[in-house]
Amino acid sequence: PSRFRSEEGPLTVKMPYLNTQPTGEQFYAEVTERMNGGEMVWQAIIDIPHGGVNHAGRQRQFTVRGPPRRTRERANEDAEELTKVSPEGPMAVRTLANQLHKAGGS
Repeated sequence: PSRFRSEEGPLTVKMPYLNTQPTGEQFYAEVTERMNGGEMVWQAIIDIPHGGVNHAGRQRQFTVRGPPRRTRERANEDAEELTKVSPEGPMAVRTLANQLHKAGGS
């Protein structure tokens, strides 16, 4: 049997970054380090505003993470790429991060 009743259909969720227009402003990714299963890994992280304000009146933003890497150098390369596409807007950053994850972290 289907999980959805035919008259309702599946849920549709709107991702906030899809409705945000690029501003041309550059945001900078940083590299963080953490333990993952007893092994040190590095990861590029970038915070991107996506329009509107939160309950406290601050700009809404979301964090995009690259894949965990076994070397800081690879994570630095990811951070440079994420920074480079940031003027194109949140959707471009999210698309690149998805591509990096699909290519595989190492």
